[in-house]
Amino acid sequence: MSSVVYLSGWEPNLCVQLDTENKNLADFNRLLAKGFPSTERLQQESQFEDANRKVFILQLKDKFNEAMDEGSSHRTLYNIFNSASLYFQWCDKDNLSPFSQDSLERYMTYQQNLVMLGEIKRSTYRKKRSQR
Repeated sequence: MSSVVYLSGWEPNLCVQLDTENKNLADFNRLLAKGFPSTERLQQESQFEDANRKVFILQLKDKFNEAMDEGSSHRTLYNIFNSASLYFQWCDKDNLSPFSQDSLERYMTYQQNLVMLGEIKRSTYRKKRSQR
């Protein structure tokens, strides 16, 4: 069985340098390949497993741009990007389609289990659930 290959054509317009304390990048190119490869790897290497979610990522980037245009703080924007990347990585690990009813329900159950194990705070879980 062969994998579908994503040929990295790293696009600068999908990468946003944020004005945060750590000068974080929101590189949406990273979400196009399974495993969330680093920006550096995407720029240097050419083949990755295609995550087959370009439409989702472009929509997410558009919403990100809208929030930026509306004055959302760059720290908030980075937190949104980071949360999305964690969700996509989790979907990749479990080979689930992002934004399906099944994957969303399973991810929230996973988050609830983290609360019960004491790995994340209940308030963090509530915040993620309200943003769902």
